[in-house]
Amino acid sequence: MADDGDFDAFYRQESEALLVFFARRTLDAETALELMAETFAHAYLGWRGLRGDSREQRQAWLYTIARRRLSRYLRRGRVERRALQRLGIQTPLAHEDDLALIEQRFGRQGNINYVLYPMAAQQFNQRGSAQCNGSQTNGRLPEASCVFNDITLGDMDIPCGQNPDDGHFYDCHGASAVNIGELSTSSSRNDPAYPATAGYDLATGLGSVNATNLFFAWPGVVPKH
Repeated sequence: MADDGDFDAFYRQESEALLVFFARRTLDAETALELMAETFAHAYLGWRGLRGDSREQRQAWLYTIARRRLSRYLRRGRVERRALQRLGIQTPLAHEDDLALIEQRFGRQGNINYVLYPMAAQQFNQRGSAQCNGSQTNGRLPEASCVFNDITLGDMDIPCGQNPDDGHFYDCHGASAVNIGELSTSSSRNDPAYPATAGYDLATGLGSVNATNLFFAWPGVVPKH
């Protein structure tokens, strides 16, 4: 059972990461602050019943609450404040400068790759590359639950030529002073430098995206910081 005195330390440890979690998913600093406050209010109300002692267990419990708050917000378009009201706490107010700093660091100017790449790794770890292969030649489609439909056939051919500064040809198969070549790590055969492979590759990135699945999977990913 968690001790009441530990909650302050838990809040200090986890509040910034939780704010990041909400800001990167709502792209709105004020909404992120409200969701963080409501999540910690729920956490405080359930703190005495928490049985996990390790930080990892407490983090997992906190983010379970956070995902539920976010899911309700996404469905209803507003932040619920029941736990805050039950505790008699006012919704926190932030100065415009504070909101701007949050948005600059975590929100609209943030990099969604912090969510996309962990999401892709999670997909391929759970289902394997074959289940979400969008390049199957037997007529089958990727699983309907896939966020990223992986492209595994083909390549990206990039023309290249002679370097005008030193006259050399760098990773450029088939090029001459008068001919355009193909960017390749091979000097003896046509071997594109960027073939499509299973998972992420430089030719097709993460593949094509199922926008509906992306929307519903987004709240479930905790980005790496």
